Amino acid sequence: HTNLDIAAKETHLRTLLSSCDQVTNITGRGMMLAVYFENTFSVLDLQDQLLQRGFFLDWFLFEDGAMRLSPPLTISTAQLDAFAHALKASFNALTS
Repeated sequence: HTNLDIAAKETHLRTLLSSCDQVTNITGRGMMLAVYFENTFSVLDLQDQLLQRGFFLDWFLFEDGAMRLSPPLTISTAQLDAFAHALKASFNALTS
């Protein structure tokens, strides 16, 4: 994979994440991102929701309102789309 592929995937992922109302900030570079969200629920609750949807979530020990993303560079845009869909469903389950 070229750097251009990674940059395009980063842009795609950032666009998907930014479309989630609960996401407040995205930091990082390439496919290694920190995604901050409204701190109205625990990141561990979000992890439970995503696990039910087939995705494993990593988090920061020092920040309960953020998750860490570092997918493999070979991830497809379809897989990124599926993650974004699962993330939105998880946010909805936690905020409804």
